[in-house]
Amino acid sequence: MKRETLVKAWAALAVSVALGACGGDGGNDGGNGTGSGGGGGGSGGAVTPDTPSTPGTPETPATPQAVTYLGVISFGDTLAVTLDAPAAGQVRIRFSDSAFGLSGAVIGHYVKNGNIYTVSTLEADSAESPPAFVTALLGAVTASFTVSGTTLTGEITGLPKQLGDGKLSGQVTASSVSTPVTAAELAGTYTFLRGQSTYYTSSGNLQVQYGMGGQMRVGADGTVRMCQAGPYSDTCSMGYAGTLALADQTRYPGAYTLTLGGKLWGQVFPLRVNGVTSLYLDHLQLDTGGNRITGTGVFRPAQTLTASQAAGQWVCRQPGVSYADVTGLGIRAALDGSMQEETLTISDTGQVTSAGTGQVASLTLNQANNLLGFSSPAAIPGTMYADWIVPAVPPSTVTGLRTQVFMPLDENSMAYYAEVTSQPTDPVNWTFLVQGTCRKR
Repeated sequence: MKRETLVKAWAALAVSVALGACGGDGGNDGGNGTGSGGGGGGSGGAVTPDTPSTPGTPETPATPQAVTYLGVISFGDTLAVTLDAPAAGQVRIRFSDSAFGLSGAVIGHYVKNGNIYTVSTLEADSAESPPAFVTALLGAVTASFTVSGTTLTGEITGLPKQLGDGKLSGQVTASSVSTPVTAAELAGTYTFLRGQSTYYTSSGNLQVQYGMGGQMRVGADGTVRMCQAGPYSDTCSMGYAGTLALADQTRYPGAYTLTLGGKLWGQVFPLRVNGVTSLYLDHLQLDTGGNRITGTGVFRPAQTLTASQAAGQWVCRQPGVSYADVTGLGIRAALDGSMQEETLTISDTGQVTSAGTGQVASLTLNQANNLLGFSSPAAIPGTMYADWIVPAVPPSTVTGLRTQVFMPLDENSMAYYAEVTSQPTDPVNWTFLVQGTCRKR
């Protein structure tokens, strides 16, 4: 029996420094001795040494150029990551459009280990200082980023919230492309996964969550229709019509603004990775009660999956969850500021095995199990889902199920949302929704 849920549910950058040196001419010519034999003696000619050559002057190492990557963090905020700013070897992280009170900027130093760049020693940027609740806990914040072409991915953990219990963690996806593509270039049908959470304005705690897979069509003129929990059609239920229009390019270079049903939903950031252009949505709006709705969505050009496309070993990471009591109004569950990792192996026949639990589940291809307060599977090309067994919580002897819905983005990465269930030792029996990313090993 599946537990019904109210649901929702990223180290560093590679910078190469070119070093050059010009060596001086190290060659010289040998002197020739001149002499003549005569009688019983002779004289040797004197050797004249060459004038030493002047060593070349070493070139000054090139200073890395600062590059800014703009995008989303998976719990539902916009941020900008600038590498080698304000100086080489540093990184500046700026927050905006936050449902959790995050604003301003922090600065840290990065170090490289292989292809991983880890940010440390974060401190407030005096030119744009974040709120006091952020600066007070910066020592617990960690970040790591990886750059591939114009795309930056990574994680930030341990971020505080202005209100409510828990801490924030999530995965960053951002782009350095500041010249927007045209709406005509974005035209087409997209499959998406997205998480949506509502937080009480009064307490900052969670009110309700949803996880949805669906499709959205973008017209060459920027018109949009989203089918929230089903395949695209002009008459789909839970459908919204709207527009995808260029955002304020001063604040959001390269981005678009999504409006649906006459309401602003947030900013959309196109990213092209491995030949595939995906769209990343930072969703932020208010409900009728003034509470904040937030979350992110990932949109990929529609495709039909086969099991072999997803076969292989995947390392999947997602935020950690705490089920401790909360202060004030809200569900007794919150992100705890950590990141969790699990290795999944998918077979050519569509079986998925968890290395952590040993469980094996069957993948249902080209379907998404929508979590709308109840389970609602729907035929969504390009998605797949598995239901994992949840052990019974004593004194009950009835096992349950938890859902994990995947969407392959390219041959090396998948987006997903998943239910996280509480443990028998937790003070509350609940299920929380998180969004994560799997990368092929």
